[in-house]
Amino acid sequence: MNELTLVPCAPQFVLGVVNVRGQVLSVIDIGKLFDLPQRGVGDLDRIILLQNGGMEFGILGNSILGVVQVPVDELQPTLPTLTGLRAEYLKGVTRDRMAILDGARLLADENIIVREEV
Repeated sequence: MNELTLVPCAPQFVLGVVNVRGQVLSVIDIGKLFDLPQRGVGDLDRIILLQNGGMEFGILGNSILGVVQVPVDELQPTLPTLTGLRAEYLKGVTRDRMAILDGARLLADENIIVREEV
């Protein structure tokens, strides 16, 4: 996170860009994208890289506690009260009430691509 470079005039959910192994990637704050309460960027924050085909970017993670494999058939449906982006990008909820995002859907969404010119 130390090498994050801010991008002027970018949407609020774009934190900036970072160099990962010689490739410049955008970093998105999922909390801002979902309009969740903000807690700020800290020393424990990490960037989680997502890639599918030609699209690749990072999302801000508050911390990484480990890796868990969750079978899709064990996911419970999302809450019916969720609407908008939250409902679109949520794949389901585990028995332990962990929300599972749909990474492929995030990567395929044309609305998160910044095409504005200054």
